Amino acid sequence: QLFHGLRDLFWLPIEQYRKDGRIIRGLQRGAASFGTSTASAALELSNRLVQAIQATAETVYDILSPTPPVTKAIADRKNLKRCRRVQQPADLREGVAKAYDTVREVYVSESESPSADTGPS
Repeated sequence: QLFHGLRDLFWLPIEQYRKDGRIIRGLQRGAASFGTSTASAALELSNRLVQAIQATAETVYDILSPTPPVTKAIADRKNLKRCRRVQQPADLREGVAKAYDTVREVYVSESESPSADTGPS
C-alpha cells in the first residue's frame, strides 16, 4: 500500500497535467492518495506489532505462570465434581462429613486464588 501511495504521489500530477493541464489538482489528488495509503500502511504495521507483542506476552505468561492454564483448572473442577456425584455417602454422618470437606476445600481454594482481594479498598 505504501508503494501504491508513493506511485500516486508522483504519477497523479503527471496524469492530471496530461489530461487538462492542471498540475495543482494532480498534486492534491496525489497527496491525498499518499496520505491515505501511508495511514493505512501505518495502521496495518502497528496492528501486526501489537499482535506480536500480545502473542509474546501470552507465551511468557504461560511459561512463567506457576498455576495451570485456566481451561485446565476448569476441566479439573468438572472432573472432580463428576467424581463426587458418583460416590454417594453411605449414611447421614458420612454425607455431612463430605459436605464439610467440600465447603472447606472451596473456601481454601478461593482464599488461595490470586484474584482474591485481600488489600484495603
